[in-house]
Amino acid sequence: MERNDSLLISAYYFWSNPLNAFIFCHGPMTITLADVYMLTGLRITGSVQPYEYLSAGSKRLAKIADYTEWASYILNHIGDEPTISKRKYVAFKNMWLERFIFCGSSYGPTYNHKLMAEHLAIGKGVPLGKYLLDAAYHLMYQVAAQLLKNEPVHTINGPWWLIQLWLNLYMHKIIRPDLRDLSFPSSNFDEEYKDKEGRTRQCTSYGEAASTIIIDVDVGHLFKKFYRGFDADVLTWLPYDEDENNKLIFPFKF
Repeated sequence: MERNDSLLISAYYFWSNPLNAFIFCHGPMTITLADVYMLTGLRITGSVQPYEYLSAGSKRLAKIADYTEWASYILNHIGDEPTISKRKYVAFKNMWLERFIFCGSSYGPTYNHKLMAEHLAIGKGVPLGKYLLDAAYHLMYQVAAQLLKNEPVHTINGPWWLIQLWLNLYMHKIIRPDLRDLSFPSSNFDEEYKDKEGRTRQCTSYGEAASTIIIDVDVGHLFKKFYRGFDADVLTWLPYDEDENNKLIFPFKF
């Protein structure tokens, strides 16, 4: 999923830090833990211990100073053995969290999430969805703070993809009224042959459906939509259909 800067920038202007919500003309809206679960399937139950993950964790992985980029990080931890060792698994989880989940500010490896990676690797019940939502709120806080100061928004990193998924889902009726007709890349997907049969499959979750939506509208028109409010025929307050025939249903299993 490519980042839709027009969509994100236009929405940023309506974010309220005191309320942790977008204040659109049709009413306040915000991403919730229920949205995080329905879009990602990540665990949202369990106690949150934020200070616990300020610890550096164990010393199983090599020094971060040994790497200049993710390629060297991967090569250092891949090893020659065919099996997946605990060290390899922790290294993979650390990269997954830093680069793809929290989208950290560094373009190279860090150990900001190493202890969390170690806990996930051993199957500890980390409520990752809660930490992800917190990171999304923090991202919006930083952007809104710069806009309030009338300063240019520099590159601010964070889980932009989660905010975009949420906006896509709640705004999908602007371009596509039915989510059930969307397709998602299959396991044998190839960009060169993407139009051939068997390269895609029907979406099976709201997250997959939201990731395929492209709201190709310029910043000015999107800003006007947020400022004036959505029309009743496209306004969506709850996109999760309870129809038993809906294949996008992702049941809550706590």
